[in-house]
Amino acid sequence: MKKIILLSLLFFISQLLPAQQYPLFSNYQINAYGFNPAIAGSTSYWNAAATYRTQWVGIDGAPTTQVVSLHGPVKSLGMGGYFFNDTAGKLKRTGGTATLSYGLRFGGAGELRAGAGLNVFRFGATSDASTSGTPDPLLMNNMGTTLTDLSAGIYLHLDNGFYIGISDPQMLRRQVNFSDEEGMDKELVPHYYLMTGYRFQLSEKMALEPALLVKTTDAVSLQYDLSLRAVFNQKFWIGGTYRHKAAAAGMVGYDITPAINLAYAYDLTLNDLKEASSGSHEITVGLKFGHPKDRDEDGVVDKKDECPDEPGLKELNGCPPPIVEADQDKDKDGVLNAFDKCPYTPGPAENQGCPLNGDRDQDGIIDGIDRCPDEYGLAIHEGCPFEDADGDLVANDLDECPLTPGDPANNGCPKASESELAILELAVQNLYFDTNESLIKKESFETMDKLAKLLVQQPTYRMKIEGHTDSRGGAAFNYQLSKDRAFSVKNYLINSGVSENQLIVEYYGETKPIVSNMTEDKRKLNRRVEMTFVWE
Repeated sequence: MKKIILLSLLFFISQLLPAQQYPLFSNYQINAYGFNPAIAGSTSYWNAAATYRTQWVGIDGAPTTQVVSLHGPVKSLGMGGYFFNDTAGKLKRTGGTATLSYGLRFGGAGELRAGAGLNVFRFGATSDASTSGTPDPLLMNNMGTTLTDLSAGIYLHLDNGFYIGISDPQMLRRQVNFSDEEGMDKELVPHYYLMTGYRFQLSEKMALEPALLVKTTDAVSLQYDLSLRAVFNQKFWIGGTYRHKAAAAGMVGYDITPAINLAYAYDLTLNDLKEASSGSHEITVGLKFGHPKDRDEDGVVDKKDECPDEPGLKELNGCPPPIVEADQDKDKDGVLNAFDKCPYTPGPAENQGCPLNGDRDQDGIIDGIDRCPDEYGLAIHEGCPFEDADGDLVANDLDECPLTPGDPANNGCPKASESELAILELAVQNLYFDTNESLIKKESFETMDKLAKLLVQQPTYRMKIEGHTDSRGGAAFNYQLSKDRAFSVKNYLINSGVSENQLIVEYYGETKPIVSNMTEDKRKLNRRVEMTFVWE
């Protein structure tokens, strides 16, 4: 009996627990920390998770695993640890790991982290292990041995959703010895993991996350887990995993609150064990402590904000648009730039800031104020020849729409008919969104479809779409909301057949109210998407 127990223990060590950390998990995408210590601190908040897995249900003494982990940032470092307990039959392994990591951000692209861990674990028999007949002294003493080990890894994650990590969670070749008898020891060999994945943001409401986990050791050939998750509204997800020659898993998860999430996985066994097992079950509960810090409240968390103390734009990594200092008189001739026809060349005020001499094309207009100094032109055209690119008898220099034939009485621009303007006005008046949402409501579809049909019939017409909000909410939120609504209108029209070249999108948040925001009735007027016809 003593040899049977020892042989079973060695088989358990060599087959069921090849790696120091998580022995086997299907939901590794949502908590990969146990595979790689460098992941500690890769988020701007603390993560806690508890996982329970029961494997090969239906087989007596099949493995069960419990893991509790916690990790998060401490200034520029990442710290964490986890405790685990594995049981198979009368044999078990327990232990814990403490990790430390350091991250280095590069530009606005992402972060590279390196981490290491100290591991302490014990192999032994369960407390209820016993035999019939004469008690085995080894079991009576709850046989076991305690070992220490090291783990290390690197982890790269980019802001565009890509990540990759390499780790060795069991670096030292430790000997597990339970008996002085020959052949009753076992060497724990290093294990190597590579994980990678990417988040494809298909729309505002849906993302796909493929992932790959590759595992290999000195003694076991390469194995892999291939997974895919579909995430909806950043709250609910479903997915699946194929484990090479071993199992296929279905997974589901839900964020109960922004701080609490729940995930479940069911494994269908594909190898010979399927004859005796009904599969494996795994459940994980996750907690997030604290929210990402955003000191300037611009919607970009401090960890990714290159200007964390100045409100800015997401497109500029949290920094405000560059401000160019106005040099009111660049050539220092006493004529302000706004009135200087030659802002980079000094000249007297009576000549509009231009030099008094010089007329290369001999058209009687000095070069300083001649827009075409090398071509003979007329004063009415500021020294340029008469050009009419669109053939509407309005010179390009005087044509406000030089590339579109128009009405000379309208400065060379087309004039929309009263019926066309009515279609545009009805579309604007009947454009509705839910509060704080950017999806166009169904009540707006009829008038939007009429507007799309008009733009398809008039390919020379262009339309400017401007998004605006009232002053409620943060400036960064309002800026993003006005952008999202303006682009929703653009996307609706494009999907209805309108050419993208006909549409111009601008968005201003709360910065351009048409009335004050003192009352709700006035705020309603400021929450708007304006649409106007324009021409080139």
